[in-house]
Amino acid sequence: MEVRTTMSKDKVYILVNEQSGGGKGLHLSNEVTAYLSRVHIPYILFKTAYKEHAYSLTRRIAKEYCQQENILFLVIGGDGTLHEVIETLVSMNLHIPVGFIPAGTGNDFSRYFPSTKSPISHLKKLLYAKETIQVPILQTENGIAINSFGVGFDAQVVAMTEQSLLKEKLNKIGLGFAVYFINVLRALFRFKTFTCTIETSSGITKTFDHAFLVCVMNNPYFGGGIYMEPSLSLMDNQFSIVVLHDVGFKDILRFIPKLFQQKHLNDKVLFNHHDISATLHLPKHATMQIDGEVSATKTKEIKVSLASYPFWKI
Repeated sequence: MEVRTTMSKDKVYILVNEQSGGGKGLHLSNEVTAYLSRVHIPYILFKTAYKEHAYSLTRRIAKEYCQQENILFLVIGGDGTLHEVIETLVSMNLHIPVGFIPAGTGNDFSRYFPSTKSPISHLKKLLYAKETIQVPILQTENGIAINSFGVGFDAQVVAMTEQSLLKEKLNKIGLGFAVYFINVLRALFRFKTFTCTIETSSGITKTFDHAFLVCVMNNPYFGGGIYMEPSLSLMDNQFSIVVLHDVGFKDILRFIPKLFQQKHLNDKVLFNHHDISATLHLPKHATMQIDGEVSATKTKEIKVSLASYPFWKI
């Protein structure tokens, strides 16, 4: 019989996206709540019912959380769910530490942090955690990003993936990531390049007349596990601007194998630069992906800088 000690959190607020990862969120949520019941730790479960529901649920949780002590705010879902939670708390000017159990398809955020395969072992560490760690996040007028935001080819692939009828079917058999790669191939035949200008705080100004992809990365991983920026560390307190430019179909075919071999950083079609703030001049109303979710640029000029948010250290 498991026994709760007096050193754990007194109560757990759980926000879960049960549909994440093709139902993985539901499975992990059931494991977590069963364990909490066994050790007699009270919890309240909030389930997202539709896209962007986590915004309003987070506001509800935050109002109750602020009136109590020794509470764990636990998020179970994918990077998109975590993004909605953190963006809401930042907009409320709150710094409530968050615990996260990844349950998505890509899980780029959690790839950088050590984690156990057992969700219950992970939960136990969160329940007894005493310290927090400030994790860098990207801040723009469009909101925040925990991993990356991008305009161009990657955003089009994300948009096509969201609309794909295959995504749900493949998620159910654990092959949700395959939809992304299928749509990469489809988008190669449809995508048109665009013009963008990058201005950085370190004094670099560069214009690309035929940009294929512009991505600001806070995390070396991209697109569900692609190691896009090996030279970047999440805790460097710098982000990376990656621009893929002046590419034809043959260049893409040549570039992709180098990407997976991590030999792409010196390729002539790739620009990458580390900085702490920058301004991007982009086509107005261009399709944008933010942490793997489709958005739209609100202005032609996007200013990006670094902020941070507390997570429980485990």
